[in-house]
Amino acid sequence: MSENFARRVTAALAGIPTIGSKTAVFVARDGFQAQVNVGESTVTLPFVGMYLPPAGHPVQLEQRGGEVVITGPARPLPGIGVITATGSPRATVTAWGVAYSLPYRSGYTPVLSDNVDISWSGDGGVIQGKVTATSNVVAPETTPPAGLRTYNPDPFTAVDSASFGPYGWNTRDVWSSNSYIGAWFYGSKIRDTIPDTARILSAAIYLNPRQLQGAAPNFRYHTSGTRPGGAVTFGGTTFALPLVGGWTPVPLAFIDFLKVNPGGVGFNNGGYSIYRGTQADQLSGALDISWEA
Repeated sequence: MSENFARRVTAALAGIPTIGSKTAVFVARDGFQAQVNVGESTVTLPFVGMYLPPAGHPVQLEQRGGEVVITGPARPLPGIGVITATGSPRATVTAWGVAYSLPYRSGYTPVLSDNVDISWSGDGGVIQGKVTATSNVVAPETTPPAGLRTYNPDPFTAVDSASFGPYGWNTRDVWSSNSYIGAWFYGSKIRDTIPDTARILSAAIYLNPRQLQGAAPNFRYHTSGTRPGGAVTFGGTTFALPLVGGWTPVPLAFIDFLKVNPGGVGFNNGGYSIYRGTQADQLSGALDISWEA
């Protein structure tokens, strides 16, 4: 491979934009933008999708070329439901176990137990009218599970990191000291991926230390998927984390908690160690987990 060709390939790869994603809670649309709740804050972001869910439902956020945009609902919305309450100008339609209060076309009069068609757009959902039948697709015969398999996907990267001290959350780096607690947050990605019944086989956290000093950090899990307004609540047994960098094993019991519950990991005081946060290293706090299910 010539040096010029290698240089062009390297430059082309460097030009590929980095795309990251996370979820938020939809509040309201405002023109071509929308308000969403991210953690404890309400922000307004560009909306680039085709339709939006009702208020209170999750939406998908993506980082594209340095800008965060809303692409649409974070989970599919139903196309057919059942009228469970009538009214004007809205009726209640229940679909996939969720009740929606939606307007309906002027030519349709809602009747209890009607199967109806629902359409979704950037202005929310509309009941289109009664359908003659629901799906009659016959499901294929189920096959017994092939047995337990081992999984080890890419590491679960943290969506945020911070340290809490006398003045609240005031740094994205993760501290372990007498006056500060530190935490990494993972949203819902761990519990959305690992089955509740999975047997955890191994777990390690990636650490990028700025300073390692004093006693070992008091490593524990906490109960916040995203950064709360106040300090996180720690749980579980304290684990004395070795004063090292790179991939470091952590207790499997912590992952048993995170696969079922909202939460993350962090330091409930300890020595005087500081680790670079997600703003400085995208792998900061990443959890490499393998399991059997």
